[in-house]
Amino acid sequence: MTVPTPPGAPGSGTARGSGTARGSGAARGSDTALDSDAALGFGAVLGAEALGFGAARGSDVALGSDAALGSDAALGSDVALGSGASGGSGEPVRSSAPARPGDRARPAHRRSVLYVLTCGSPLARQVGQLVAAAQADGWDVCVVTTPDGQKFIDHETLARQTGHPVRSRYKHPGDPDLLPPADAMIVCPATVNTVTKWAAGITDTLVLGLLVEAQGRGLPIVAVPFTNSAMAVHPAFQEALARLDRWGITVLFGDHVFPLHPPGKSEAHLHAFPWQAPLAALH
Repeated sequence: MTVPTPPGAPGSGTARGSGTARGSGAARGSDTALDSDAALGFGAVLGAEALGFGAARGSDVALGSDAALGSDAALGSDVALGSGASGGSGEPVRSSAPARPGDRARPAHRRSVLYVLTCGSPLARQVGQLVAAAQADGWDVCVVTTPDGQKFIDHETLARQTGHPVRSRYKHPGDPDLLPPADAMIVCPATVNTVTKWAAGITDTLVLGLLVEAQGRGLPIVAVPFTNSAMAVHPAFQEALARLDRWGITVLFGDHVFPLHPPGKSEAHLHAFPWQAPLAALH
């Protein structure tokens, strides 16, 4: 499927995977933050992978201000991802790599765990609707935000709703596990900043670290980019969408998902966002 290109967009649309909803997606207000690490320009983000961001994994390697990725530090404890993922939209990604030390199998009595990852966007204010829908579908839900996503959510309300703390930063080495390992992930809303960094392998937020590691472990991941019509046509964003699709990520983005709106005009339309769509893509 071809991603629709808004009027004035450079180049033709980006090819998408078979059967998976794709396109040119959601609106976003002009005051929307692009995550705390949005200092990276869009054109530079994909080039940043040449610096090896997100590739380092030695003990106590610092990635960004708070992203120490020690052997047990960042993606251990509350970030450990289960190996018993199920479901996916049509063709869930499966890893052929053998089990590694530290990988944890899901106990038979435990409900499947869904990580809802959310970024800095006005749409994040309504993420409780996705949590409620997932819980009704039988998932044990955990919410993780980017640092800038914290501005848009009610931590206490979501913690009560899920029964888990809302995470936004990497833990310190030696800290205990706070969240159960994930069986699947939905990143919604996914900002331009998070999408382009993810495609470059950058892991300078907890959300990005979770996505990169989950992808390596073959967990089902559904991404729902959310932006405005001006930012959606940036070449780095278009290339990032194409990469994620080639890698087997289910990307829901296009007018058939949620129409694009001009900068500053999206908030009037947030009530119409289809929160059931990401869940349906996991089945």
